[in-house]
Amino acid sequence: MASVSRLLFHKNSLNPPPPLFSEMAQAFARLGSKVHLLTRSSTLLPGEDADAVKVIHAALEKDGVKVFVNQVIESVDVTEKGKLVKSRSHIDQADRTDKAFTEILV
Repeated sequence: MASVSRLLFHKNSLNPPPPLFSEMAQAFARLGSKVHLLTRSSTLLPGEDADAVKVIHAALEKDGVKVFVNQVIESVDVTEKGKLVKSRSHIDQADRTDKAFTEILV
């Protein structure tokens, strides 16, 4: 069976990502997908207690979810390797990532 990689991206900078966003990422990871969770926010759950967010962040990473904050997607291209996503930090322009995914959920 081929490995499935999923990208979950919360693009709305006006509203924080809902808790369901993190729950979906964790569920996909526990079901065997490689999951990257990207958000434009500076933290995984803005407005929540910082210590609680650290615990949630650590739990997600323990389950295999790679969490990236302060991210902006620059482009998505369909290639033979999958959906190639080019993203960067909106804080540090030099912090760039190129990664191919099987599925993208926005």
